[in-house]
Amino acid sequence: MVAFRNIDVAPDAPVAEWGFEGMLCALERGDLADWQRLYAACADENAAPLRQTLSQALCVLERGDIRPQLAVVFRGALNPEREAVCETTQCTTASGAAIC
Repeated sequence: MVAFRNIDVAPDAPVAEWGFEGMLCALERGDLADWQRLYAACADENAAPLRQTLSQALCVLERGDIRPQLAVVFRGALNPEREAVCETTQCTTASGAAIC
């Protein structure tokens, strides 16, 4: 299980409480169990805000050196009908700044 360093939430808390930093951390340093929890939480049809946050984390992951291929796989799994590349996604922070 992943360990969060910079946020005040436990890794065993609901994924909805992880936020952007927690999701990015789980994607970068987590394992299959963490990714399964993230996927399951985002697969819920009522999880649109969670999926938006995940999309932002995936944009950062795609641009980094750690597991960029995981971002492509995760996008495809969450939305198989859509092309899995960051350029087709509007990726911004909460303040509106572009992150990819």
